[in-house]
Amino acid sequence: MLSAHKITKPEIKSFPFPVLSPHSIDYNDGTKYSAKIAGNPGANVVRVRHNLVGDSLVSHLLRDGMAAFACVVCTPSTMYRRIFVADSRAPDCLQEVDYSEAGHGGNGGAVESPMFRPVILMKEPVIKKAEKDAGLGELWTGNTVDFPNGAIIAFDYWARFGGDGGGLLIIERSADLADGQVEVSADITAGFRFRVQVGGGLYDKLQSPERHARHRADVFTCALKAAFQILKNEYRGKSNWREYINLRLVADKLEREGAGHWSDSKFSPELAAEILYPHIFEDVLECNDDDS
Repeated sequence: MLSAHKITKPEIKSFPFPVLSPHSIDYNDGTKYSAKIAGNPGANVVRVRHNLVGDSLVSHLLRDGMAAFACVVCTPSTMYRRIFVADSRAPDCLQEVDYSEAGHGGNGGAVESPMFRPVILMKEPVIKKAEKDAGLGELWTGNTVDFPNGAIIAFDYWARFGGDGGGLLIIERSADLADGQVEVSADITAGFRFRVQVGGGLYDKLQSPERHARHRADVFTCALKAAFQILKNEYRGKSNWREYINLRLVADKLEREGAGHWSDSKFSPELAAEILYPHIFEDVLECNDDDS
């Protein structure tokens, strides 16, 4: 599974109702909404793990079925935008989102990868008095709150990932390489990507995430090591790579994981690749050839 990279630029907005968000002051400490997004490379499906912590007006509305977890999927280049609503009243919810219609991946024409925003939205209009147990700050406590239908009452950061390696890798078949060989090169014709040329039957196996998940992850780890080494060679001590949004997203992810990025002198391409694609072994029983 590959995790999406959150776009953590603060959003300063004012709403006529309280909103629970990473930078919101509408709710007291101890109340939090967050989400993690992950998906299989090559598949236009993501899993969104919603998590709501603390007793609050948001949790009351969710529990009573007046609000719901959801995920906004947006592809600006194709004007695609859709909201997928989850059917759960529990404070922790796993939602599966199929964004095949977004036009990204497979035979789709979208170069730009989709953006995802986990939210909690109103399913109906509600007028509520903000009681003391609603978890709200002093500004709202005791006042009447008017939630319109469809209002987003909680959200996490926008996140993006679309291709293998967080939108960095483009996998292509190569007739010049032998079976099992891989070659990586940079491509800046449509954002900053890396073309991963793959030889022989290995290309076909990489198209089957369900059957070859572990092996695929190892191949992508190796490809990312090469890609990050190219970035390190090209951009060490420089900042002009920041003009590419996918590089910024991956760099932000690596920095949050304590790995730094390619413009740092101590950056390790191997460690960075293994953060995005860690080596994982299947738990299987080992058999002795002498046993019968």
